[in-house]
Amino acid sequence: MRITTLEQAESVVINNAQLDWHGWDIVHKVQDDGAEYDVRGSYDRGTGKWYKRISYPYVNGTGWDIPNTLIKG
Repeated sequence: MRITTLEQAESVVINNAQLDWHGWDIVHKVQDDGAEYDVRGSYDRGTGKWYKRISYPYVNGTGWDIPNTLIKG
């Protein structure tokens, strides 16, 4: 789904605990033990677990393309 306004994007991120911001990009963080070997993997020292981070960039002033499965409510 194309999210076209900052207000919509903020609502989507607030309503999904797996989403966060990295600059203007929306990032989907999923716990994955195999992420240690994935280019999108990152280690969280707080939890001691590996996560796969999938970034949905802000596209040329037109918004974000977020999968419908991540949009709640």
